[in-house]
Amino acid sequence: MAKFLLYGLFFFLGLTLSCPAQTADTPTPPRLAYLLLAKPGKLPRFRFYKGDRITFRVKNDTYFYSGPITDIKDGAFYFQQSRIPLEWVAEIKMKNHTSGRKAVGFLSYLLQGTGALFTLVGGINYFATPDYRDDAKFTMGAALSTFAVGKAMTLSQKRKYEINKKWQLKVIEMY
Repeated sequence: MAKFLLYGLFFFLGLTLSCPAQTADTPTPPRLAYLLLAKPGKLPRFRFYKGDRITFRVKNDTYFYSGPITDIKDGAFYFQQSRIPLEWVAEIKMKNHTSGRKAVGFLSYLLQGTGALFTLVGGINYFATPDYRDDAKFTMGAALSTFAVGKAMTLSQKRKYEINKKWQLKVIEMY
């Protein structure tokens, strides 16, 4: 008898604890907003959502600030616990969004790695084999130029967008 009462108690507790309560008040979903960088009347548009990394320059300042967006609302975005109105933003820097971006990025890192490796190899050959120092200098020179080409490709992937009549920055709210 006690065995059946114990099974009944477990069954009752299992049913009552596993069923969520139905409440009448449901919380309203939060308003979602994003920053839109666009040319008026043109197709290229870039969106920045909450949590995305942004690099921007404020008017009358030469320094670029970079970090995640913590919130977007009321014609401004919040960055490192500061409210940045859109009127203050003069320039936005971001990676290139062309179709060959990944291939160029891979090639640039490959050239940089190859250049660094062969600079090391040339340096070792320069000190290890005194008879072949001219060859080691040639290897290091070619490797450093390969590294420089890869670094230039990496730097060319970033582009600056000036906020003016050509590019506009807006807050778009979604409901």
